[in-house]
This record gives sequence, structure tokens and C-alpha cells, in this order.
Amino acid sequence: MLTRRHPSHPVALLASIVGLGALLTFINRDLPIVRNALLYAQIHHHLVEHGMRLWQVCGDPQLVFNKACGFPALAAPLIDLFGMNVGLKWASCIGTALFVYACFVFFRRFNARFGLREADLPLELLVCCLNPLVAYQFWSAYPDSLSFAGLVFSLVLLDRLVMDRDRSDLRLALGYLAVLLVSLIVKPGALVFFPLHAVYLWWYRGEVAHAFAERPRRIVLLAATFALALAFVGLATIGWNPLVNLQGNEGQYDGVVAYMRSVKQVAVFLALSFGVLLFLAPLIRVHAGDALWFVLIVIYAHIFMVYPGAPYNARYYVAILPLATMYVVRAFRELSWAALRRTALAMFLATNAIAVLAFNERTAFRGLTAYLPPSWFEEFTYTDCLRMGAHLTMQASLAAVNDQVPPGAKCTTCPPTTTAAAGRACIRTRGCCAGTSRSSTRRTRPRSRRARATSTCSFHHRRRPTRGPGSRN
Repeated sequence: MLTRRHPSHPVALLASIVGLGALLTFINRDLPIVRNALLYAQIHHHLVEHGMRLWQVCGDPQLVFNKACGFPALAAPLIDLFGMNVGLKWASCIGTALFVYACFVFFRRFNARFGLREADLPLELLVCCLNPLVAYQFWSAYPDSLSFAGLVFSLVLLDRLVMDRDRSDLRLALGYLAVLLVSLIVKPGALVFFPLHAVYLWWYRGEVAHAFAERPRRIVLLAATFALALAFVGLATIGWNPLVNLQGNEGQYDGVVAYMRSVKQVAVFLALSFGVLLFLAPLIRVHAGDALWFVLIVIYAHIFMVYPGAPYNARYYVAILPLATMYVVRAFRELSWAALRRTALAMFLATNAIAVLAFNERTAFRGLTAYLPPSWFEEFTYTDCLRMGAHLTMQASLAAVNDQVPPGAKCTTCPPTTTAAAGRACIRTRGCCAGTSRSSTRRTRPRSRRARATSTCSFHHRRRPTRGPGSRN
């Protein structure tokens, strides 16, 4: 039973969720990467061209578009080992595994403030992570889940710095700083950490004052690390930090936002995540001792809901799943009728497991889409972040291209702007394929005998930061 105290249950379930994600990554390894993952593939190519000198690439919008270079840099060993498609997927798998572990750590840290116990950890992990959105992040070839893990870990470290009175001051402060800096290099969206942490510090200003009176060194270190992280961002703002690309993200909030579409997207996100457990909504209560987390959920959601790409990017809200999960699980525990609890849990497990399979396994997905309106699964709709359809479409397109390439060559991925004509020039370099463009091409050196034997590589390069819808997906 989930309610029985058993220390191995949450750890075993944590391993099972990560194992499921690894299995999905493995069975989908042959599907081509799509959308922004193609940009990360090009960024990795630029890093290789510059000898992996991050300071020459990461801050240049012409090379990293409106993205960051941390994810393709971290994925480089996996790309060298498995090729571009599979390497990026395994990198996102590791990032999502870290997110699941971060949720585990988060629940252990904050359960007591919600009146929850260690015995509730397995249920919390299931409610938080058994859904198609988290499952897709494992093999998406995107860095989002790694960034979400950074947010969750940073909140735990911040709370330990403020609330604990042990002697781990320096270790916690350095860990906190490292999480902030790495998250910023991985994804510029990590800027959202700062307002959330500022709200946390204001909310617990009394505890901060007490901590300063009892262990001033701890709060001084916290202030120093927070200031260093802000300085890291400030230098990037004026172009003096070559590791963070903020120039390529200027004007991201300038577009008109259909806010009600963002509201609907959040509703779809909640339905995909919590499924039948949404019937608990009337039972959810916000108490004085846990109101901070509700405030952080609202602030985080609003920051992204006013972003022009929000109406078709449900994955942005995955970061708030662990915070929202504790409210849902507490409401579930307050159900007085045991039979209703068992029925609701069984229905949640069944429907969410089916959803995970339907959106992350190609045969099940084809069966699902055969009986539902195709418009439900089109790009830039509310289910846009469940992209099995996009992967299958790209696979079919590449198969058509491969019928026309010279013998011995094979196209496995193509740049976002590749046209049918340009696609015919696709070649393979350890799993990375690119097309030629009339506007600009660059000859690259084959990186292995295998690549040298099959191709001379031409890559399409954009010379301006991406501004269209493709830059927000």
C-alpha cells in the first residue's frame, strides 16, 4: 500500500519512473529530432567549429540564435558517442531524470509544511511525474527539464540556507550559486528564478533576520551568491558576459498576447498532468503555512502566460508541478471515504499511463489519432508540446529525401529552414544532417573516416536571431 511507511518505496518508484523515461528514449531513438532541437544541433556544430570554446559561441546571437549553448555543450560527449539525434535525446533524458530526482528532494524537504509525511512520497512522485508531458521531456532533445530541475534544486538550497542552522554554510552557498549559473547557461528562461527567490526572501524576511542574528556568515554568503548571480546576468545584459545570450532574446515579450488562450493552455496542462484528480479542486485549501508556494505558482504562471509563445507551450509549466502536487496530494488525503480514494487513484494511474503510452509510443499514437480529430494534434495548438506527430512527419519527409540522395549518403536530420530542394543536399556526419542554402553555406571538415567517406558537409546558417514562431517552441 502507498500509505504504508517503507523507506524503499519512494526510491524504488523514483528509479521506476526514470527507467520508464529511459525506455521511451530508447524505443524512440530512431525518430529524428524536430523544432528547436534542430537549433541545438546547429549550436553544437558551431561549438565544434570553435573548438568547444564556449566564450566564442554562447553570447553570439548569430551562432546561438535566441537560445543558450549550455545544453548542446553538456550533451557533447553523448553526441560524440551516439550521434546528434540520439545524443541530444539521451541528454534530455538525463536532464529529466534530474528533474524527477529534484521533485523527490523537494517533497522530502517541504512535506511537513503541508502536513504530509514520508509515506506520501510515492503518491507525490506518481501524481507529479506520471503524465505525458514529463514522459515526453525524457526524449524531446530539449533542455527545459534540466532548467526545471535547476529551479526546484535552487528553492531547496535557498530554504536550507535560510532555515537550517548547521555548519554547511559555504557548501550550500556554492551549490546555490552553481545551480543559478549553470541554469542561466543552459536556458535564458532561468531569469525567472530571481523574482521567485526574491519573493521567497521577502516572505520569510523574519526568518532571514533571525538567521542573520544567529549565523551572520550564512546570510552574508547567501547575499554574496545572489549578488554574484545578478552580476553574472548584468554583465550579459551589457554584452560583457560571453556565456549568456541575452541579446538574442531582446523583444521576446513585445508581441501581443492572447491571454485567454494562455489561460486555456494552463487548463489543458493541468488536465494532462493531473487527469481525473482534478475533481479534487474544490477540496484544495491554501493555509498560512504553505501560502508562499501558491503565490510562487501564480507568479511563475503569469510570467509565462504573458509570453507570446505561451499558448502552445504547455511544457513551460512543468516546473510548477512539484509545488502544485503537494496541494493535490493533501486534498486527496483528506477524502474520508477510503473506497473513493482507491477508485480515484486507480483511475488516475490507468488514464495517465494510457496517456503516457498514447503520446510517447508511435503505434499507440497512430491508433489514438485515427479516432480523434486531426486538428487536436496540429502544431501550435494546445497539445503542441506532445510532438510524436511532428517526429513521425519529419521521419516520413526524410525518407522521401533519402530516396533522392546519392548512394552511400543518408539524411537523418535537417535544419529548420530546409526546403525540399535544399533537403536533397542532406548528408550525414555522425548523425547530423544539414542542407545547403542559396543565402549562405559553409564547408565543414568531416569529423570521422566514416563521415569523410560519405559526404562533404554543407550547413545552413542563420545570420539573424530567430524571431518567428519557431523561436518560441
